[in-house]
Amino acid sequence: MSYLQVKNAELAGLSGYNCSNVSKGQIVAVYATEEEENHGLPFWIGKVSKVLPAREDSDDSKSDTDDTEPEKDMVEIEEYIQMVNSNGAPNEAYQPLLTHGKTKKGSKSTVAKKTLTTIPMSQVCYVVDKLTLGKKLNAEAKKWVSYQCEVALRTKTFIVPGVAELNTKWGFKMLPL
Repeated sequence: MSYLQVKNAELAGLSGYNCSNVSKGQIVAVYATEEEENHGLPFWIGKVSKVLPAREDSDDSKSDTDDTEPEKDMVEIEEYIQMVNSNGAPNEAYQPLLTHGKTKKGSKSTVAKKTLTTIPMSQVCYVVDKLTLGKKLNAEAKKWVSYQCEVALRTKTFIVPGVAELNTKWGFKMLPL
Protein backbone atom coordinates (compact mmCIF):
# COMPACT_ATOMS: atom_id res chain seq x y z
CA MET A 1 0.00 0.00 0.00
CA SER A 2 1.22 3.46 -0.72
CA TYR A 3 1.46 6.20 1.86
CA LEU A 4 -1.22 8.17 -0.02
CA GLN A 5 -3.66 5.21 0.01
CA VAL A 6 -3.35 4.79 3.77
CA LYS A 7 -3.64 8.55 4.40
CA ASN A 8 -6.77 8.76 2.19
CA ALA A 9 -8.29 5.78 3.99
CA GLU A 10 -7.40 7.39 7.31
CA LEU A 11 -9.30 10.52 6.32
CA ALA A 12 -12.27 8.61 4.93
CA GLY A 13 -12.39 6.09 7.76
CA LEU A 14 -12.57 2.34 7.45
CA SER A 15 -14.55 0.73 4.70
CA GLY A 16 -17.16 -1.47 6.30
CA TYR A 17 -19.20 -4.53 5.56
CA ASN A 18 -22.95 -4.91 5.96
CA CYS A 19 -25.53 -7.67 5.75
CA SER A 20 -25.73 -7.43 1.96
CA ASN A 21 -22.06 -8.25 1.33
CA VAL A 22 -21.42 -10.86 4.05
CA SER A 23 -23.19 -14.21 3.89
CA LYS A 24 -23.31 -17.57 5.64
CA GLY A 25 -20.32 -19.80 4.94
CA GLN A 26 -17.84 -17.05 4.09
CA ILE A 27 -14.51 -16.76 5.91
CA VAL A 28 -13.99 -13.35 7.53
CA ALA A 29 -11.08 -11.64 9.25
CA VAL A 30 -12.19 -9.82 12.40
CA TYR A 31 -10.40 -7.02 14.26
CA ALA A 32 -8.90 -8.30 17.51
CA THR A 33 -9.80 -6.24 20.53
CA GLU A 34 -7.50 -7.94 23.03
CA GLU A 35 -3.81 -8.77 22.87
CA GLU A 36 -4.40 -12.42 23.78
CA GLU A 37 -6.51 -13.06 20.68
CA ASN A 38 -4.84 -15.01 17.87
CA HIS A 39 -1.35 -15.05 19.39
CA GLY A 40 -1.15 -11.25 19.59
CA LEU A 41 -2.14 -10.58 15.97
CA PRO A 42 -4.48 -7.66 15.22
CA PHE A 43 -7.14 -9.98 13.74
CA TRP A 44 -8.65 -13.43 14.02
CA ILE A 45 -10.68 -15.39 11.48
CA GLY A 46 -13.85 -17.39 11.45
CA LYS A 47 -16.64 -18.74 9.28
CA VAL A 48 -19.93 -16.85 9.12
CA SER A 49 -22.65 -18.94 10.75
CA LYS A 50 -25.48 -16.41 10.69
CA VAL A 51 -26.02 -12.81 9.57
CA LEU A 52 -28.29 -10.82 11.88
CA PRO A 53 -29.54 -7.59 10.23
CA ALA A 54 -30.53 -4.66 12.42
CA ARG A 55 -34.20 -4.20 13.10
CA GLU A 56 -35.98 -1.36 11.39
CA ASP A 57 -37.05 1.31 13.89
CA SER A 58 -40.54 2.66 13.53
CA ASP A 59 -42.08 5.08 16.03
CA ASP A 60 -45.45 3.35 16.37
CA SER A 61 -44.10 -0.17 16.98
CA LYS A 62 -41.49 0.52 19.68
CA SER A 63 -43.63 -0.92 22.47
CA ASP A 64 -44.17 -4.31 20.87
CA THR A 65 -40.80 -4.98 19.20
CA ASP A 66 -39.04 -8.27 19.68
CA ASP A 67 -36.08 -7.76 22.03
CA THR A 68 -34.12 -10.55 20.31
CA GLU A 69 -33.63 -8.46 17.15
CA PRO A 70 -30.32 -6.57 17.15
CA GLU A 71 -30.25 -2.77 17.01
CA LYS A 72 -27.28 -2.85 14.62
CA ASP A 73 -26.03 -5.33 12.05
CA MET A 74 -24.46 -8.31 13.77
CA VAL A 75 -22.81 -11.49 12.58
CA GLU A 76 -22.47 -14.87 14.31
CA ILE A 77 -19.09 -16.41 13.59
CA GLU A 78 -17.73 -19.91 14.10
CA GLU A 79 -14.28 -19.12 15.50
CA TYR A 80 -11.11 -20.53 13.98
CA ILE A 81 -7.83 -20.85 15.84
CA GLN A 82 -4.31 -20.62 14.51
CA MET A 83 -2.52 -23.96 14.65
CA VAL A 84 0.91 -24.20 16.26
CA ASN A 85 3.98 -26.14 15.15
CA SER A 86 5.90 -28.63 17.29
CA ASN A 87 7.78 -25.77 18.98
CA GLY A 88 4.51 -24.13 20.05
CA ALA A 89 4.86 -21.21 17.60
CA PRO A 90 1.83 -20.22 15.47
CA ASN A 91 2.14 -21.33 11.84
CA GLU A 92 -0.56 -19.16 10.18
CA ALA A 93 -2.75 -22.18 9.34
CA TYR A 94 -6.27 -22.18 10.78
CA GLN A 95 -8.75 -24.77 11.98
CA PRO A 96 -12.17 -24.49 13.64
CA LEU A 97 -12.00 -23.85 17.41
CA LEU A 98 -13.79 -26.76 19.04
CA THR A 99 -14.71 -27.13 22.71
CA HIS A 100 -16.08 -29.99 24.77
CA GLY A 101 -19.79 -30.47 24.43
CA LYS A 102 -22.07 -33.02 26.05
CA THR A 103 -20.68 -36.32 27.26
CA LYS A 104 -21.34 -39.21 24.90
CA LYS A 105 -23.78 -41.75 26.32
CA GLY A 106 -21.90 -44.62 27.96
CA SER A 107 -18.50 -42.97 27.52
CA LYS A 108 -16.22 -40.50 29.25
CA SER A 109 -15.48 -38.69 25.97
CA THR A 110 -17.40 -35.63 24.82
CA VAL A 111 -18.85 -34.40 21.55
CA ALA A 112 -16.88 -31.59 19.92
CA LYS A 113 -18.79 -28.32 19.80
CA LYS A 114 -18.17 -25.27 17.60
CA THR A 115 -17.30 -22.01 19.34
CA LEU A 116 -19.77 -19.36 18.15
CA THR A 117 -19.33 -15.63 18.79
CA THR A 118 -21.70 -12.81 17.87
CA ILE A 119 -20.02 -9.52 17.01
CA PRO A 120 -21.06 -6.21 15.41
CA MET A 121 -20.70 -6.23 11.63
CA SER A 122 -18.39 -3.21 11.96
CA GLN A 123 -15.75 -5.49 13.52
CA VAL A 124 -15.42 -7.48 10.28
CA CYS A 125 -12.09 -6.47 8.80
CA TYR A 126 -12.10 -8.35 5.50
CA VAL A 127 -14.10 -11.05 3.72
CA VAL A 128 -11.76 -13.78 2.49
CA ASP A 129 -12.71 -15.58 -0.70
CA LYS A 130 -11.28 -18.85 0.64
CA LEU A 131 -8.35 -20.21 2.56
CA THR A 132 -5.50 -21.86 0.67
CA LEU A 133 -5.19 -25.65 0.57
CA GLY A 134 -2.87 -25.32 3.58
CA LYS A 135 -5.71 -23.52 5.44
CA LYS A 136 -3.84 -20.19 5.33
CA LEU A 137 -4.71 -16.70 4.09
CA ASN A 138 -3.61 -16.08 0.51
CA ALA A 139 -1.29 -13.19 -0.44
CA GLU A 140 -4.15 -10.89 -1.54
CA ALA A 141 -6.04 -11.43 1.73
CA LYS A 142 -2.87 -10.78 3.76
CA LYS A 143 -2.34 -7.49 1.95
CA TRP A 144 -5.88 -6.26 2.63
CA VAL A 145 -6.05 -7.51 6.22
CA SER A 146 -2.76 -5.75 6.97
CA TYR A 147 -4.02 -2.57 5.30
CA GLN A 148 -7.36 -2.57 7.14
CA CYS A 149 -5.65 -3.24 10.49
CA GLU A 150 -3.21 -0.37 9.95
CA VAL A 151 -6.05 2.01 9.08
CA ALA A 152 -8.03 0.85 12.14
CA LEU A 153 -4.98 1.50 14.30
CA ARG A 154 -4.36 4.96 12.85
CA THR A 155 -8.01 6.03 13.10
CA LYS A 156 -8.27 4.51 16.58
CA THR A 157 -11.45 2.75 15.46
CA PHE A 158 -10.45 -0.55 17.08
CA ILE A 159 -7.74 -1.64 19.48
CA VAL A 160 -5.64 -3.69 17.10
CA PRO A 161 -2.53 -4.91 18.90
CA GLY A 162 0.50 -6.12 16.97
CA VAL A 163 0.01 -4.32 13.64
CA ALA A 164 3.71 -3.41 13.31
CA GLU A 165 4.76 -6.98 14.15
CA LEU A 166 2.27 -8.37 11.63
CA ASN A 167 3.51 -6.08 8.86
CA THR A 168 7.12 -7.03 9.61
CA LYS A 169 6.29 -10.75 9.65
CA TRP A 170 4.43 -10.54 6.34
CA GLY A 171 7.04 -8.28 4.69
CA PHE A 172 4.98 -5.06 4.58
CA LYS A 173 6.32 -1.71 5.67
CA MET A 174 4.51 0.17 8.41
CA LEU A 175 3.94 3.65 7.06
CA PRO A 176 5.24 6.61 9.09
CA LEU A 177 2.74 8.44 11.27
